[in-house]
Amino acid sequence: MLRISRPAVSDVSDRAELVSLEAAFATAAAPVVEIVRDFTDPYLELVRLLREASEIEHALLVQYLYGGYSLKPAYAAIRGPAFPSPNSLLGVAIQEMQHLELVNRMLQDLGAAPNLVRQDFPYEPDIYPFELNLEPLSPKTLAKYVFTEASAEALDPDDPANADPATQDFLDRLRTTLGDVEPNRLGSLYTRIIAVTQEVIAAAVPGLPDLSAWPQRLEIIKGEGENAHFQFFKSLFLGTHPGYGGRLDVWSLSPDDPDYPSIDLGTNPSAFVGHPNVITDDGQRRRIAWLSDLHYWLVLGLLDLGYRTRDATISAHAKQHMLFTLDPLGEHLASLGVGVPFDPLSMGYAAGRDVTGSVRILRHLALEAQALATELSTLLPVTYAFDLSAQTVAALDQLVDVGGTPSPGGGTGTGGGGGGATTDDQVASDFWFAFDNRFLFQPPPEVIAAYTVIRGVDFARNRFNATRSAGTYPAAFITDVTPLQPGLQTLSTEQLAVIDQHLAGDVDRLQRAFEHFGHGDLFDDRRPPGLKVHMMDSSGPANPPVGYHRWHAIIRAMTVLGIDADRWNAIDRLAGLAWAIHAEAQPMQDTMNPRLPEQRLAALRAHWLALDPDELDEAFSDFPFPAPVP
Repeated sequence: MLRISRPAVSDVSDRAELVSLEAAFATAAAPVVEIVRDFTDPYLELVRLLREASEIEHALLVQYLYGGYSLKPAYAAIRGPAFPSPNSLLGVAIQEMQHLELVNRMLQDLGAAPNLVRQDFPYEPDIYPFELNLEPLSPKTLAKYVFTEASAEALDPDDPANADPATQDFLDRLRTTLGDVEPNRLGSLYTRIIAVTQEVIAAAVPGLPDLSAWPQRLEIIKGEGENAHFQFFKSLFLGTHPGYGGRLDVWSLSPDDPDYPSIDLGTNPSAFVGHPNVITDDGQRRRIAWLSDLHYWLVLGLLDLGYRTRDATISAHAKQHMLFTLDPLGEHLASLGVGVPFDPLSMGYAAGRDVTGSVRILRHLALEAQALATELSTLLPVTYAFDLSAQTVAALDQLVDVGGTPSPGGGTGTGGGGGGATTDDQVASDFWFAFDNRFLFQPPPEVIAAYTVIRGVDFARNRFNATRSAGTYPAAFITDVTPLQPGLQTLSTEQLAVIDQHLAGDVDRLQRAFEHFGHGDLFDDRRPPGLKVHMMDSSGPANPPVGYHRWHAIIRAMTVLGIDADRWNAIDRLAGLAWAIHAEAQPMQDTMNPRLPEQRLAALRAHWLALDPDELDEAFSDFPFPAPVP
């Protein structure tokens, strides 16, 4: 566990340690609070700190998810869609998932095991002066989240940058809400991790790979929290976020008022029988919550296995369980007046003695989830992906061959070189910048309303998968998406307007924009750290995207209903081409990614641009990457 102290200069016996402390906390306001150092060896200390960071990131992301599920439908814009974004609760939770992933990738580079365990709630890490809980959104929980994400300077009333009356009023309200707590002078756990990383790099520890890129990656994590996430939670706490829809001072209302933003889902619930906070079984709520736990554990177990094997398909199935089972169950449980318990699993998430053993355990876990979902089928939401557990079992079976030996490889794509800047790079970059702002990062009310009508960005994908699996596509799919038509029409009109504004009907330039997107070769300094490259929701071969499949299903929902079908069929082919390029180029976020050789691009174009809608459906039935093109 992290412990903190206030060091005196006389306590520092080593001149190098003093210099390190001064460098690490040069920007923090005195008095300095520092993390107690356990190990003199920087390698051991770095592994320890990263494992601590992973627990905190994990604890934060499930709290943010729980808070998001507690919001009433009128405040759906605050919850947001399932995209990484600093402007919505689900978006921030996904960014915390990305932080958790990066921390575990760094542990891998250090030769250490991934860490996906966390403490049970209530959780009180020493670096924060209050306990953390799974609880509905309220002024106090939001004040905690503001405090947790803030830098020391942002909370210092004596800092000159905070001298304006509005900021002083905000800090007064924060102190009043939280009570008598010491200001957070820690700065950031990541400040210490970055400093110790530099020590490890300087020590040139034998057997380690090049770690020189990690300080910058850690700075991105630190910056997202202390800047974007802090500002987001500050806007929620003050009631200024546009998702409140102009309602003033909503947190001063009685929790019984219809306009109060959240519902009471309870605090720190559990699906474990015998637990003090066990969910009552009214209407099978506890069993539905237990199913959500099974999928939560599958997400973590699949992530751990994906980290250890670097298998893209396994990592992708972790995302699938988050989006298509756990998230729908979270919304459904909230409608029943209870939250997802996110119970920790006592046996951990790497329960096998080796890969084969872990696969066996995860396989049994998936089968248990499948059996329970079948029993509860009449009580579960239509958005729940009933066939996903079976697909995960099949993916696990492919990972380990019949003799019980892990299959060779893991991951897809070889990357490539060649290519250079083209004259329309800026046009493509401006297009994707505007497109993402309008439909991802800062959607206007009409787009948010359209997302609500289409039941979120994953409903169409869920029904596409389910009906194709059942052999009832396209008839059953058309039936399922027909009620979505008004929202789909709005999205079509809005998205085509952005395309036409920037590309003026130039189909060749539109194709090049999608090829840039697949390569991830448009680096845009207008975007915040962690999102500077225009590309789909992934970074590297071990973290495959789901966005291409999501977009294909929404496009097919439009085209089967006759909504701008010719244009969207053409764009669907471009999305498929971008997906194929991504599969081979494997771009990384915040990196200048190379292009594939022109000869290879020509082969991909010839294949993908010739596909008709039925052939595209068949292609997008593969996951996470398309079948290779000769």
